[in-house]
Amino acid sequence: MPIIVRFKDPSNLTDKEVYYPNTGDNFGEFLAANFTRDFGGLETDIYLNGKPFASTLDTGSINETIDVEMAHDDRFTIINRPAGIEIIAYAVIAIIAITAVILLAPDIPGTADAAGTSPNSQLNAATNEFRPGQAIPEIFGSPISYPDFIQPSHYFYENNLKIQRELFCIGVGSYDITAVRTGETLIDDIPSSLYTIYDTAVDGIPPQSQRITARETNEVTNQTLPAKNDSAVAETSSITSDDAVTSGGGDTIVRVGAPLITALSLEIGDFINIKVTEQVGAGPDSVILNGTWQITAKTASMLTIPTGLIVNTTVGASTAFEVSRADSSGEVDNFIGWFGVSGDQVSEVWFHFSMPTGIRGDGGGDLSVTLRGEIRQVDEFGVPIIGGYTATDSVTITGNTLDAQFRTLKFEGLPVGRYQGRARNSSDEVGGSASEKAAFEQLVGVEYQGTPNYGDVTLLWVERKASDRIVGGSQSKINVDLTRKLLNYNRSTGNLELTKVATRDFADAVAYTLIIKANRPASTVDLDDLYAINDALPSNLRSFDFTFDDANVGLRERLTVICSVARTLAYQNYQFWSFNRVEAKVSHSMLFNRRNTIGESTQTFPQWLPSNKDSISLTYVTLPDNVEKTIYRRLQGNVIVDTDEGSYPEEITLVGCQSEAQANNRADYEIRRLLYQRNTVEFQTYYFGLTARIGDRVRWCDMNDQDVFGGEILDVFGDEYLTSEPIKFEAGKTYYVQTTKQDGTISGLVTCTALSYTTKGFKSTALSGAYTANDGDFELGSKYVIAPDDELIGTDYTLKSVSSSGDGLVTISLTEYNDKLFEED
Repeated sequence: MPIIVRFKDPSNLTDKEVYYPNTGDNFGEFLAANFTRDFGGLETDIYLNGKPFASTLDTGSINETIDVEMAHDDRFTIINRPAGIEIIAYAVIAIIAITAVILLAPDIPGTADAAGTSPNSQLNAATNEFRPGQAIPEIFGSPISYPDFIQPSHYFYENNLKIQRELFCIGVGSYDITAVRTGETLIDDIPSSLYTIYDTAVDGIPPQSQRITARETNEVTNQTLPAKNDSAVAETSSITSDDAVTSGGGDTIVRVGAPLITALSLEIGDFINIKVTEQVGAGPDSVILNGTWQITAKTASMLTIPTGLIVNTTVGASTAFEVSRADSSGEVDNFIGWFGVSGDQVSEVWFHFSMPTGIRGDGGGDLSVTLRGEIRQVDEFGVPIIGGYTATDSVTITGNTLDAQFRTLKFEGLPVGRYQGRARNSSDEVGGSASEKAAFEQLVGVEYQGTPNYGDVTLLWVERKASDRIVGGSQSKINVDLTRKLLNYNRSTGNLELTKVATRDFADAVAYTLIIKANRPASTVDLDDLYAINDALPSNLRSFDFTFDDANVGLRERLTVICSVARTLAYQNYQFWSFNRVEAKVSHSMLFNRRNTIGESTQTFPQWLPSNKDSISLTYVTLPDNVEKTIYRRLQGNVIVDTDEGSYPEEITLVGCQSEAQANNRADYEIRRLLYQRNTVEFQTYYFGLTARIGDRVRWCDMNDQDVFGGEILDVFGDEYLTSEPIKFEAGKTYYVQTTKQDGTISGLVTCTALSYTTKGFKSTALSGAYTANDGDFELGSKYVIAPDDELIGTDYTLKSVSSSGDGLVTISLTEYNDKLFEED
């Protein structure tokens, strides 16, 4: 709802009234219904959202001006005052501390807890990372971005190429993206590789085929897949014994020997393929037993199988056994597994197979190897579901090459659930010099995501294909050249437009942070001043390139970081955000002397450099190499040297700076601040001190300085001015005077001379705008400061902070002003 604050007595700020009208009410009608006509004859100024809106001095237009509907976020300030009270907009400043230390370099946001740091802030050491539960990167300008994973990276093989697929979140909002790289290589330069940008506010979210969670199985670690006739699954033995094979009662006992049983790890219940041949004397071999049976009993050297036959070894014969593990159908059982597939909502299972030494027949020539996978559906305890889904499939690799071979076998369109998988080599071993080693590289469970709400972010889908085996996951170095898109500020209309433009300007980052991110009404932000500061700077001095990656970084800290890079102060006056750049100021905005200050001031005049610092060490980020660089400025006596570091440097990390010009400009200012800005002053004043703008240049007169004079103008006679305090003009010196004017501004600095008939006055033919208390029922006449040319610098200050205790008194802090601070601008 709108808020109306009325200050009835500006000399006592605690005496105020606050009203909460309804949105849409007419402001003029509200005044007529709640206030005395013409405010009882008091001069009254009205401010809307921190800016002058209406005044009783504008008798011809005030009724028309106040005939407006009040918007939801409007803040009206009504100031009743005796005639002539100097105000600009004091009541729009909250009666709380309004402090802003002059341009102290802020800490890097988020560094207090490294776990919350985006890879963007890790420069050339960055890799892509998972950052679950942490803030989505808020990127401004054009830092090199290493996007965050938002799902596990996955791969599969196609035509012997490893296809690496990854889905990333670049950051909040929209971006102009000009390049996507892996390491230093452009994705566009990798054959058959591609990327897709999804600005979710415009393009929607990626298709379901890209929104998958693919999890590998820890139990599978590139196990070898033995051939069907490999010694691990098939063994032979021989024996010369009259009871090598004996039968009775439908069972047959075969004395295959302990080494064969151990080699095949045979147990009761296993199925075996067994072939028994015998030779009597020099006669031919004859097969006496051949088939597939289940082992019903065993000893260390004998197996019992239910053949249902009467088979006995011939006396004196030599008997040979060929035994292999098998399933109930007689297929050789050289499976590896069962292994649990990761995930409980699996709809695809992938088998990754490899032949690391290539594929080639004995002595050269083509060779074919068939690798098979099998899956079955299980319950939450890993027990196969009776009647559950089962499937088997295979892939055949054929070739004559020593290059490693890779294949993926996919089971797709499965009933969603839990699964187990196993793999086998369905081919016989050729032996000799053949290259035929096969391995079960990995078993992967694939789950498709639902329809997530990513919010207003930009996502990046990357698909890379290469003949070498790209390492994915946490070691990926996908990085992006980008520029943040923000709402465009129309300088002609003074409005933020819905059209987004790519920008590095700090002012755009400030406007977004306050109005969009913090949801502050645009009417409470001084966009005119903000963009006037921005547009007066060359592009290389107004850029801000940084990633906020910590949700706990508050609004004021964000604004301080953003503005600092452009040497700009941001501070809040009541509900209104104002901005002021630390730069050379042509004129003064306020004047303080004994007539508008209270009691003694507190002053510091250090003889040595502040904090005993003798140099500046400033670190920033360089492009395009994305590394930190440190530049130096050092004081050698009163001479500035920029070749090396001093003994006691003030270390500054200029957050958001990627411009060499910006870094040098700041270093030049900071070293001059050490040299020229040493003196500080603190004193109390009345309500009007709340009109002060942080960072403004002001004039201050020390009442204890016998060479500088200040007071009130009591009377004016042409170019002669009578004063409340005596002035001691010293012969041979040129004196200057500066006074306040009726509209609250400060006159130009002009020369003055002594009066012949009194010490309480001066003469100046160039001075204009001075007034007395009698000129318009003012409480006080013009305040003045007079000083000789060699003392003027001691009256020149920058307003550092303003605070109010709520008792009608305001504390002002000043720091020394010197144009030499800005001589490199």
